[in-house]
Amino acid sequence: MSIQLFLLLFAIASIATIFVIALGARGRAFGVGVNRRMGIVISAIVLGLWGVVAINSFEVVHYSGGEEFTTEYTEVAFLAVLGGAIALVSMFQAALEEINETGGI
Repeated sequence: MSIQLFLLLFAIASIATIFVIALGARGRAFGVGVNRRMGIVISAIVLGLWGVVAINSFEVVHYSGGEEFTTEYTEVAFLAVLGGAIALVSMFQAALEEINETGGI
Protein backbone atom coordinates (compact mmCIF):
# COMPACT_ATOMS: atom_id res chain seq x y z
CA MET A 1 0.00 0.00 0.00
CA SER A 2 1.33 3.45 -0.82
CA ILE A 3 2.15 5.82 2.02
CA GLN A 4 -0.43 8.40 0.91
CA LEU A 5 -3.27 5.89 0.93
CA PHE A 6 -2.07 4.45 4.23
CA LEU A 7 -2.04 7.88 5.89
CA LEU A 8 -5.49 8.68 4.53
CA LEU A 9 -6.86 5.38 5.82
CA PHE A 10 -5.22 5.95 9.22
CA ALA A 11 -6.73 9.44 9.45
CA ILE A 12 -10.21 8.20 8.49
CA ALA A 13 -10.03 5.38 11.05
CA SER A 14 -8.86 7.81 13.77
CA ILE A 15 -11.66 10.28 13.06
CA ALA A 16 -14.19 7.45 12.90
CA THR A 17 -13.03 6.19 16.31
CA ILE A 18 -13.48 9.64 17.84
CA PHE A 19 -16.91 9.71 16.20
CA VAL A 20 -17.84 6.33 17.75
CA ILE A 21 -16.72 7.49 21.19
CA ALA A 22 -18.73 10.70 20.84
CA LEU A 23 -21.81 8.79 19.65
CA GLY A 24 -21.51 6.38 22.56
CA ALA A 25 -21.29 9.24 25.04
CA ARG A 26 -24.00 11.49 23.60
CA GLY A 27 -26.23 9.15 21.60
CA ARG A 28 -26.65 11.68 18.80
CA ALA A 29 -24.62 13.31 16.06
CA PHE A 30 -25.34 16.60 14.28
CA GLY A 31 -28.78 16.80 15.88
CA VAL A 32 -29.83 13.31 14.71
CA GLY A 33 -30.33 10.54 17.23
CA VAL A 34 -28.47 7.28 16.65
CA ASN A 35 -30.13 4.07 17.83
CA ARG A 36 -28.34 0.96 19.09
CA ARG A 37 -28.55 -0.93 15.81
CA MET A 38 -26.92 1.95 13.97
CA GLY A 39 -24.24 1.97 16.69
CA ILE A 40 -23.53 -1.70 16.05
CA VAL A 41 -23.14 -1.09 12.32
CA ILE A 42 -20.92 1.99 12.75
CA SER A 43 -18.72 0.18 15.28
CA ALA A 44 -18.36 -2.79 12.93
CA ILE A 45 -17.28 -0.49 10.10
CA VAL A 46 -14.70 1.18 12.34
CA LEU A 47 -13.45 -2.24 13.45
CA GLY A 48 -13.01 -3.19 9.79
CA LEU A 49 -11.13 0.04 9.08
CA TRP A 50 -8.71 -0.62 11.93
CA GLY A 51 -8.27 -4.18 10.68
CA VAL A 52 -7.23 -2.91 7.26
CA VAL A 53 -4.83 -0.42 8.87
CA ALA A 54 -3.29 -3.15 11.04
CA ILE A 55 -2.81 -5.57 8.15
CA ASN A 56 -1.33 -2.99 5.80
CA SER A 57 1.00 -1.38 8.35
CA PHE A 58 3.63 -4.05 7.72
CA GLU A 59 4.24 -3.24 4.06
CA VAL A 60 3.97 0.47 3.32
CA VAL A 61 5.62 1.56 0.07
CA HIS A 62 6.95 5.03 -0.65
CA TYR A 63 8.97 6.34 -3.55
CA SER A 64 11.95 8.66 -3.39
CA GLY A 65 14.42 9.53 -6.12
CA GLY A 66 13.01 6.93 -8.48
CA GLU A 67 13.49 4.13 -5.96
CA GLU A 68 10.88 2.16 -4.08
CA PHE A 69 11.20 1.68 -0.32
CA THR A 70 9.13 -0.64 1.84
CA THR A 71 8.69 0.20 5.51
CA GLU A 72 7.00 -1.48 8.46
CA TYR A 73 5.11 0.62 10.98
CA THR A 74 4.62 -1.75 13.91
CA GLU A 75 3.68 1.10 16.25
CA VAL A 76 0.74 1.93 13.99
CA ALA A 77 -0.28 -1.74 14.11
CA PHE A 78 -0.41 -1.53 17.91
CA LEU A 79 -2.50 1.65 17.65
CA ALA A 80 -4.78 -0.17 15.21
CA VAL A 81 -5.27 -2.96 17.75
CA LEU A 82 -6.19 -0.35 20.36
CA GLY A 83 -8.62 1.38 17.98
CA GLY A 84 -10.12 -1.97 17.03
CA ALA A 85 -10.55 -2.82 20.71
CA ILE A 86 -12.43 0.45 21.28
CA ALA A 87 -14.72 -0.32 18.34
CA LEU A 88 -15.23 -3.89 19.55
CA VAL A 89 -16.17 -2.77 23.07
CA SER A 90 -18.57 -0.20 21.61
CA MET A 91 -20.15 -2.81 19.36
CA PHE A 92 -20.44 -5.28 22.24
CA GLN A 93 -22.02 -2.65 24.49
CA ALA A 94 -24.56 -1.64 21.82
CA ALA A 95 -25.40 -5.30 21.19
CA LEU A 96 -25.98 -5.96 24.90
CA GLU A 97 -28.21 -2.90 25.16
CA GLU A 98 -30.19 -4.04 22.13
CA ILE A 99 -30.64 -7.51 23.61
CA ASN A 100 -31.77 -6.06 26.95
CA GLU A 101 -34.20 -3.65 25.28
CA THR A 102 -35.82 -6.16 22.91
CA GLY A 103 -35.70 -9.18 25.21
CA GLY A 104 -33.61 -11.28 22.84
CA ILE A 105 -32.01 -11.45 19.48
